[in-house]
Amino acid sequence: MGLIPVVGGLPSLAVSGVLILTMLRHGASGQLIVRMVLNVLLDTLMGAIPVVGNIFDFAYKANNRNVELLRRHYQEGRYQSSGKGLVLLIVLVLLLLAAGLVWVGWLLWHWVAARL
Repeated sequence: MGLIPVVGGLPSLAVSGVLILTMLRHGASGQLIVRMVLNVLLDTLMGAIPVVGNIFDFAYKANNRNVELLRRHYQEGRYQSSGKGLVLLIVLVLLLLAAGLVWVGWLLWHWVAARL
């Protein structure tokens, strides 16, 4: 699926979104969540490019980086209670990103179909 432009990144984006929401429910701070979302955004945007995205995904591994960020956060004793407002914001950002990726995929599909 990774060779299909844009669409290949959607399952990874969904897993990343669930991971971030789980981390947020377990006390990750707002600053930490923003860093995690930026990791996911970079991974998703670069991963949308065929072949180059696969190479980037192999080297970058946003979910592994996010888990490591959370481990360090817990080791430093900065655990906080969950922030429901931030959860809503993160969900909205991830849904908008997913919708944008689907839209770009749809545009690419029509552009390629028009050229055939």
